Amino acid sequence: MKVPYSFFSKRIKELVDINELSEKFFQLGHEHTIENKIFDFELTPNRGDCLSLSGLLRDLKTFYNADINFEKNSKPVPALNIDFKNKAQNDCPHISFLKIEIEKSEEVKVYKDYMEKYFTSLDIKKINFFTDISNYISFESGQPTHCYDFSKLGSEITLERINTNNKFKTLLGDEIQLSGDNLLFSSDDTIVNLAGVMGGHGTKCDTRTHCALIECAYFKPESIIGKSLKYDLNSEAAHKFERSVNPMHQKDVLDRFIRIVSDHVKVKSVEMTSFNYDKYIETELEIDINKINKILGTNIDITKYEKILKNLGFKFKSNIVVPSWRNDVLSQNDLAEEVARTIGYDNINQSNFIVSGSNKCPKDQTKISIIESKIIDLLVDNGFYESISFPFNSASSQSAIKLDNPIDSNKPFMRESIKDSLTENLLFNERRQKDSIKFFELSDVYSKKTNAIEKFRKLGVIASGRIDDNYLSFNKKIDANYMQDIFSPYIKDFDEKIEDISRETLNTKTKSKILYFEINIDDINENIIKYESVLTKTENFIQYKKISEYPSIYRDLSFSIKDFNQIESLERLVLNYTNDILIDSFIFDYFHNKKNKEVKIGFRFRFQSNKTLTDTEVDNVINAIIEQCINIKNISIPGL
Repeated sequence: MKVPYSFFSKRIKELVDINELSEKFFQLGHEHTIENKIFDFELTPNRGDCLSLSGLLRDLKTFYNADINFEKNSKPVPALNIDFKNKAQNDCPHISFLKIEIEKSEEVKVYKDYMEKYFTSLDIKKINFFTDISNYISFESGQPTHCYDFSKLGSEITLERINTNNKFKTLLGDEIQLSGDNLLFSSDDTIVNLAGVMGGHGTKCDTRTHCALIECAYFKPESIIGKSLKYDLNSEAAHKFERSVNPMHQKDVLDRFIRIVSDHVKVKSVEMTSFNYDKYIETELEIDINKINKILGTNIDITKYEKILKNLGFKFKSNIVVPSWRNDVLSQNDLAEEVARTIGYDNINQSNFIVSGSNKCPKDQTKISIIESKIIDLLVDNGFYESISFPFNSASSQSAIKLDNPIDSNKPFMRESIKDSLTENLLFNERRQKDSIKFFELSDVYSKKTNAIEKFRKLGVIASGRIDDNYLSFNKKIDANYMQDIFSPYIKDFDEKIEDISRETLNTKTKSKILYFEINIDDINENIIKYESVLTKTENFIQYKKISEYPSIYRDLSFSIKDFNQIESLERLVLNYTNDILIDSFIFDYFHNKKNKEVKIGFRFRFQSNKTLTDTEVDNVINAIIEQCINIKNISIPGL
């Protein structure tokens, strides 16, 4: 999530510079980078409450006098009479609707300063009045809303879980094939919304919309999880619903919506209604300062403890009442974490502890470190990339270790294998048009036996697609023989360890084989120590480079060369050509026609940016490359 520094400084009454604010966010556990005075947060899955300006300001209240009260409509709103049937009350126990009509003649081209800066500072494209407010409300409050053009809806709206194979055209214009079980909004038997993910094209608002129906819902995360991934939809709403939103602030959100509309245009009428199908029960935890001090190894008093939690929105009654937006706080361990991050982990004295039970980690750590270093050299030399994955998963077994306070409530177990993590990484990259994928991961995994905890150091390797991006390997696929050639000299009975992962149960359209193996580091032959890397390590190694979320565009150019002495000049010019949107280039085809005394070389170019590229932008770069290349004597482009 991105938030400009100015949005924080305007809401914090103290004078705080960007570096100090950054330190506080890191102390609170909110990882981020800063570019052009814009914070880019990478929030853990359990902190969905911080996917908003309000949520981040709420956390900052433990340090500063931060204003989180945004102006809302304060006038009574008449009840909305709407024919709504909720046939999925367990999936959506709380939902509200706002019908708002504005004067037809009103047209807003420039928004009020607080909203205009959201679009200009973050370079976000405006769509239409109601949709723009919906997007801003989501940024400000963390609550996604969906806007329907009221004139395009039927007489009734139904929410239900349906097993269907219908096609659905999203508001972005993409047509997807629904399959299996889905939570859907329908109007007069027409699907108008894939609930919690994306609305439909037929009922979307546009620049002519003057009467809108705003839907504001709470969906249980398990009802939404995986749908945007399944249908390859980039949905910020789903990202937030999957991490849970505040079920108890729908009226506040819609009152804020009314206020923003009235800040810009004359409102003709407003009506609102809410449907609550179960009573929200507050989470209460015992006030036990001794337990907190025991967990943290601290000695804070009850007064300081109470102040810390109250600043974060907790209430102290006979018990501690957890605020409705903090669905991740369920135990004393969670309360202890709130205290620890407020105090600062660096300010808590360190003390050692011993895990009881057996420990299967190898004894000779020096030798194991050398073996790991050499296996990494071997893998990198063969084009494999190291992966670092989330060490928790949802897979339960008798030997799996369950955490009391997991970062992600959907993944509460320590993983016993690296396989699922690497498979997810492979599929993620396939969906981003990668056709040669080779990953490995070195990691500790844990399991339990009776009262003992076992620890294993493992290597997992996964591969699929083309062997490599060069003309020698471009048309060759990764298979068992390819893997055997690399690993069998160092792993005994390797053919028995490698497996073919079936794609039948995976969310994928790709057909290439997925090959995988996983072994204990102990099982790698010590001959690997003799391995010498063939790659030269660079001194100016780039440790991190941000990868764009936008799709790549590929282009190919084929050259005919009559003068063989010019081959090197052509390769040097093409492969060293640089442009901001040109990410990669390589030779994918090479043919020497001895009869015609001619060489044909094919180059592939990959373009990508932090926005959707147009054909014109790519063509401009390709034409610039062509213009330079054809100036080389005896070089031509067939068909040009």
